Amino acid sequence: MIKLVAALIRHGAYEQPADVPSAHLSHPLTAEGEAQAAAHAPVLAFAEAQGLEVASVIDSSNLLRGWQTASLLAAALETDSVEHDLDFLDWPRDPGKVGRKDSYVDLRDGRACRKVRTGMQYLLSDKICLVFGACLKNDNQVINLVVSQFIGWMMNRGWALCHASGVVVDNKGLAIAAFSGGGKSTLALHLVRRGLGFVSNDRLLIGCNSDVPMMAGVPKHRRINPGAVLDNPSLETVIPQARHDALALLPEEEIWDLEEKYDALIDQLFGPDRFQLLTPMSGFLRLNWQRDSSESMKIKQVDLKDRPDMLRAVMKPPGPFYVPTGAAGPSGFVDVDPADYLPLLDRVPVYEATGVVDFDAAVDFCQGVVASA
Repeated sequence: MIKLVAALIRHGAYEQPADVPSAHLSHPLTAEGEAQAAAHAPVLAFAEAQGLEVASVIDSSNLLRGWQTASLLAAALETDSVEHDLDFLDWPRDPGKVGRKDSYVDLRDGRACRKVRTGMQYLLSDKICLVFGACLKNDNQVINLVVSQFIGWMMNRGWALCHASGVVVDNKGLAIAAFSGGGKSTLALHLVRRGLGFVSNDRLLIGCNSDVPMMAGVPKHRRINPGAVLDNPSLETVIPQARHDALALLPEEEIWDLEEKYDALIDQLFGPDRFQLLTPMSGFLRLNWQRDSSESMKIKQVDLKDRPDMLRAVMKPPGPFYVPTGAAGPSGFVDVDPADYLPLLDRVPVYEATGVVDFDAAVDFCQGVVASA
């Protein structure tokens, strides 16, 4: 079971006795902290309704200081490189991705995984989850493991994982799906710049709650490529100025193919309380446009039952960290089934964008969809 940790986000002044660590004190929330807690209350209520445990104490002052806005907390072991004789296999990459990223070996009662580049290692089963290695240096990979366990927990309860971004306004959510590099995250951030809320970067779960179609994001700030930064003035501070100037001289096609990633902290870039991790879903947009198309962009409503080809860009396999509940043991790559998606997407209008990439026109269309929902 995943443990959700309610961390104090912003606190006011307090008296700290000389012999009492700050992590052991109760910190009064400021007005801004109270507003943030209220904004996230629906997410915590949803988690509790699903049987997740909510803890009120963080037992590490280092983690408390380092993760002041944490939603999830996982234990990790900081160790030197560990050598063993396991025969790791390469995990298949998503379409459009190149190079080796993850390797794994299935065990009798679980799975061992390893990050090829950093050497971080993982032991997983349906009862335990352990990461070890240079965790402080590679804290993003620790967070990714926690996020993957949340995703797996949701999938084991009937939710389907999509390769999609998500935005929301007035509790009406819009999912935006595409293959890697297809512009889904860039379009989502253009919409956030126009005032919409941010649900998720490129992993989105869809399901139902009391027969209402829902979408859930993952509790992680997004990482963006240089193309997304140069295309959105609100993101220009994300890249150091010298690198920003150098990138501006490159051809557009080369910029979009770069594998560089930069952290984009939504609240810092667009203002506070812009994350909404859970919302009813009012529409679904699949980006099937091309940067080199000679056709103007068009968006039309489609029926997925007549377009099975569209689902391939929507469906997202869970990856090597996913272990199905009750499984006797992992058995390699786990693919996804269109039957898990069609009943959910049949409840909302689904649209397809074709022709040339046109973010301005797509933003106008998306705003119209959520406004009329």
